[in-house]
Amino acid sequence: MIKDSTPSLDPVNHENTLLKSLLKQWTPTDSPPKYIGIDVFLSLAKQSPITQNSGIQSLIQKCHISPPVVTPTLHLCIEDLLSASPTALKITSFPDMMDVDHVPPARVLSSVLLSTIPNEHRDEDPRDHAFLGITQIPFTERGLGTCCMHADPFQSDHHYTLKMAPGNMKAPYWTSSIFPVGAVTKPDFDIYGAAKLITHIEGHALWLFWPCTPKNVNVLRQSFAEPNSRLTLHKATELLEGEELHLINGSLQRFYIPSGVIHCMIAFTMTCYTELRLWSTNELAGAELAMDILLESEIKMSAAASATSIEEEVLCHWEVLANNCQDSDILLEVQRFLEISRQRLRQRDGALRPLPVPLMRLVP
Repeated sequence: MIKDSTPSLDPVNHENTLLKSLLKQWTPTDSPPKYIGIDVFLSLAKQSPITQNSGIQSLIQKCHISPPVVTPTLHLCIEDLLSASPTALKITSFPDMMDVDHVPPARVLSSVLLSTIPNEHRDEDPRDHAFLGITQIPFTERGLGTCCMHADPFQSDHHYTLKMAPGNMKAPYWTSSIFPVGAVTKPDFDIYGAAKLITHIEGHALWLFWPCTPKNVNVLRQSFAEPNSRLTLHKATELLEGEELHLINGSLQRFYIPSGVIHCMIAFTMTCYTELRLWSTNELAGAELAMDILLESEIKMSAAASATSIEEEVLCHWEVLANNCQDSDILLEVQRFLEISRQRLRQRDGALRPLPVPLMRLVP
């Protein structure tokens, strides 16, 4: 067995009461993956003040949830997981945050459950073991699909288009994620320029968000372009600016993450949430930035940056937005984005070399 004490955040600014209270829930001895999180908290503590965001002029938007037909629960998410094809899932090991292939869903579930066993009941050093989290679990008719979740107000707004389920263009493509105790996710920037609608189902988690300022964009570009410069949360707390902290504690809380906002999560308990990707004419700048990074990083991320995947994951949604657009000025901007994007794809397919003329327009 191992015995660790909680590191002290003193001396820190007296306003960092949020971090102090959260660190008490992050004692490394109570869960194996939590060791990496200590560095994150200590890095955040160097900045002053750090307080929980009140939602005023926030980077994210808190959303009302229309009452679902069936209440979303963890057990419905597990039903989806056990019905899923392993090839459809994205599995990540913690604390090293590496992607893992060919793991049966039942193995992932057992790993998540084992993460809840306190270290004091383990004979081995838990730092020698990885624990698995899983994302992109498709809804099924036996699981969360029974909830008939709504995407209001976005689903009925012509400024938005939702990612639709394969083979059913009338059904939004919801997925869910399950994370073990102590999971610290990588800072995520949706490379396809999508926004995300998150519905928190279970657990206690701290979400962090950063805006796309020029400084943050430079850090993003480097992390995508260089294989050895992966952006971890620890690095993000030191390199990125303008972070917001949002504490989620309880079920059925929903928030909207706009395109271009960098985000990640720290799970204090086993955590589960649903996710829906969507695109908006209000967030064209985020889509342009994502397309820039996607094409600039094509050699390093050839699978993600294939012309087919870009057409299916990005441009087809912007075609829908163009067809539904009622503002002539916005329509011209969208058409320009589509034309230049397709031109750059043709150039790229003709020669694997850096492409000129970035599309990026930084948000202020």
